[in-house]
Amino acid sequence: MKQPFLIAISLFLVANCTGQSNSIRLPIFNKQGKKIGYQTEKGGKLIGPYYLNPEEYYLLGVYSIKDVAIKGNLNYKPEAVNYIPAYKLIYISASGDTLTDVFHYADFNSFFPDSSSYGKILSKEKDSIKQLPQTYPYLELYFIDPAIIPTGKWKVYHRASKKKIVDVSYDNNGNIVNCSIYQDGKLIQHYTRPPCKKRKFVKINPDGSFNTEECRIY
Repeated sequence: MKQPFLIAISLFLVANCTGQSNSIRLPIFNKQGKKIGYQTEKGGKLIGPYYLNPEEYYLLGVYSIKDVAIKGNLNYKPEAVNYIPAYKLIYISASGDTLTDVFHYADFNSFFPDSSSYGKILSKEKDSIKQLPQTYPYLELYFIDPAIIPTGKWKVYHRASKKKIVDVSYDNNGNIVNCSIYQDGKLIQHYTRPPCKKRKFVKINPDGSFNTEECRIY
């Protein structure tokens, strides 16, 4: 799935509605230095209004649309992130090096089957791995920290005509609960999904397009 190349350059202080603290609005620029949007920081985290006019937008990671605006609010919520059960290993690799790594269960079973030639295990203890960041379907946004989540209602629309492309609403943990898709401004698809107590896991089709989101609680 495509990801926009974002560079925040200059800062503007913007007082929030409470008047008790400040947020920082960061303009977003592309590689050529053209301003293509803004993001808002509060306490060093991405919290608040976000707007992006990407050079190209890929609906569901496949259909290319130009001159699009993406608008909504972000939140920073570490408690929404899953921690996947894993093993912390100290082992001797096939090349003879002593290494320490953390493997979630599926990788452990793959790399270290019975009588494994991958390496000799010296110690094994239970651990966990933080859920990896994922591209948010319909918004086509990717943030390196999985605790950065969309919240509330987001809009994707043609800038010039203002015609809707997608309206999508999120629960308090960055999961889609309501989605409407439009073609030439007319509604062609609508669906709802239940919320989840943690961030869902995005499933992607072999061609890179969005399949669904799965709620897994560890």
